[in-house]
Amino acid sequence: MRVRGSEAFVESLRLEGVSTVFGINGSAIVDPLDLFTAAGIDFIQVRNEQNAGGMADGYTQASGKITVCIGQNGPGITNLVSGVAMAYANHTPMIVVTPSVTTMQSGSHIVQEVDQMALLSGVTVFQHKVARADRIPWAMRAAFRSALIKRGPAQVDIPRDLFYDELDWDEQAPASYRHSGLTQPAQSDIDAAVELLATARRPLIVCGLGVAQTEAFPQVGQLADLVDAGVTTIYNHNDAFDNSHPRYVGPLGYSGSKFAMEHSSHADVVLALGTRLNPTGTSPQYDVDFWPADARLILNDADPLNIGANHPIDVGLVGDCALTVDALVSALESRGIAPDRETATVSAIAEGKNAWWRTLSDEASGPASVLSPKAALLRLAELTPNNAIVTADAGNATSFVTTYFEFTRGRSLMMPGTFGSMGGAFANAIGAKVAAPERPVIAISGDGAWGTGLQEVLTAVAEDAPVISVVLNNGSLAAERANQLGFLGGRFYACDLDNPDFAAIAELMGATGITVRTLEELEIAYTNALASSKPVVLDVHVDVEVLAPPRRKDALQSRERLHPRYARDAKAQSETSYE
Repeated sequence: MRVRGSEAFVESLRLEGVSTVFGINGSAIVDPLDLFTAAGIDFIQVRNEQNAGGMADGYTQASGKITVCIGQNGPGITNLVSGVAMAYANHTPMIVVTPSVTTMQSGSHIVQEVDQMALLSGVTVFQHKVARADRIPWAMRAAFRSALIKRGPAQVDIPRDLFYDELDWDEQAPASYRHSGLTQPAQSDIDAAVELLATARRPLIVCGLGVAQTEAFPQVGQLADLVDAGVTTIYNHNDAFDNSHPRYVGPLGYSGSKFAMEHSSHADVVLALGTRLNPTGTSPQYDVDFWPADARLILNDADPLNIGANHPIDVGLVGDCALTVDALVSALESRGIAPDRETATVSAIAEGKNAWWRTLSDEASGPASVLSPKAALLRLAELTPNNAIVTADAGNATSFVTTYFEFTRGRSLMMPGTFGSMGGAFANAIGAKVAAPERPVIAISGDGAWGTGLQEVLTAVAEDAPVISVVLNNGSLAAERANQLGFLGGRFYACDLDNPDFAAIAELMGATGITVRTLEELEIAYTNALASSKPVVLDVHVDVEVLAPPRRKDALQSRERLHPRYARDAKAQSETSYE
C-alpha cells in the first residue's frame, strides 16, 4: 500500500496502542496531527514542552503503558530535554519524536534549527535520525522495541518534509518485531541465592522500582515469611512494597525511617530486588552509616549492567523482578521451608515502627500559630486515600513526603529521581491522571518548584484533569536555604521568593484556588479538594524555619577563604546576626 510519511508515522503509533500524545502543536507536526482523531489518538497540548516529557513520564509510570511526547523543531525540543531527562532517570520507557528541519535545509542554520540528536544523546536509550520516508516505519518499530527493553526514552528524529513523501507501507503487528523482554535468572544463580537466604540469620529484602512496577507484593511478602526477613524500600520508591505489611520496616535514604536504617545495619544477607542500589538510597542518613557493607549481597535487576555497578555482589540475578521472586519462592519451598508469619522479627519490626512514628508525630507538633511543613504533610498523608497517586517535586519541604506517606500498591509514588529537576511533580500528576482517571492524584511542590510549572494549571483545566496541587509556600528556595544555613554560617543568598497569590492565579486560570494558613484550614480544604471535579491548587503557607537536612552534603564542604578580600568579608559576615 502506498502511504505518506505522516500516515506511516501515525499508523505506527496506532498499532502500538498509543492513545495519548503530549506536546505543543507547530508547523513541523501539523500534518500527522491532522490524522490523530481518525487514529483514535488524543493530543494533549501543554504550555511548555518540558512538561510534555513530564506528563508522558507520569502517564507511563501510572499505567505501565508507553506513550509519546513531541514538540516543534528547535526551541520546542530544547524545552523538551529536561522532561525527557527526568524520564530517563526514572527508567520510564517512552517515545520522543523530534521533527527537524527539512532534509534540504539541514546544516544551513535555517530558523529553528539545532542539533536535536546531540541534545538528547545523554538522556535516551535509542536514537535514530530518519534519512528517507520509507525508513519511518523501521525507526518507529526500533524505538518502541528499545524503549521497552532498555526501559527509557527512545528518540526518532524526522525531517519535517518526510511526513509528506510517499512510501510502500507493510503493516506489522508489534508481536512480530519485539519481545516482552521478560527473562528469568539462571537456575544456578537462583540456587546460589537460595543457599545464602536459607542460612542467613538476619536477612533483609530491599525493594526498588522493579517491585513497584511489577506489583509483586504478595510474592515478596511470601518470600519474606519463608526466610524471616524484614522488608524495606529504597529511596524514591516507598511504593515498592505494601507499607501496611507486618514485615515492612520502612523506607531507606534521605528523610526515610531511622528505624529502618538501624534495622538494616544488622543484616547479614541482603536481597535487593528491582534496584541498582543507587548511592542516594544507601549513603549515611541521620548521621548513621547504616548500609551493612559486610553483608552478603544478592542483587536482582533486569539490566545486567546494573549488577555490581554500585556495590560488590555475591550473587547476581538478572531478570524480571516478579519472575525472580517466583523462582526464589519455588526453590525455597522445594527445600521444605515453610512460611513463618509470627516471629520475633515481626514483633521487633512492629515495636520499632511504632516508636519511630511516635517520634515523627512529636516532631510534627508545634505552635498552632505557625504551620509546620511536617505537620501539614503528616496530616495530608493521614487524609490521602489508599488508592491515590502522589507526585513530589525536588525541594526541601517536599523531602518529608518520603517520611510520612505510606502506600499499599505500586505505581503510586512519583519523585524527580536522580535527575532532581524542579517543577516535574505537577506534570507527572497530570499525565498520571490522564492515564488513571479513577485514582485521586496529588502533586506536592515547594513554592520554588511551583513557579516553574504553574502554567500547566491551564492544561489541567483544558483536559478536565482534577489534579490536586499542594504548594508548600515558605517564601524561599528552602533546599538552598538549608545548604547555606549549614555551610555558609547562616548567610543567605538568592533564597527568598516574593510570591504572588497562587490561589488567585489558579482561580484566574479556571481552577479552584484556596489559601491555607492553619492545620484546620488544610484539613477542610484538602477534604473538599478530594471531592472536587475541578483542578485544585492549595497554597499552603508553612514555616520557613523548619528545614530538612542539606541533601547534598557530599557536594558541600566547609572551607576557609584564602584571598584577603574574601577572608575579611567572610569574617565580617560571620559577625552578623540572622533571624
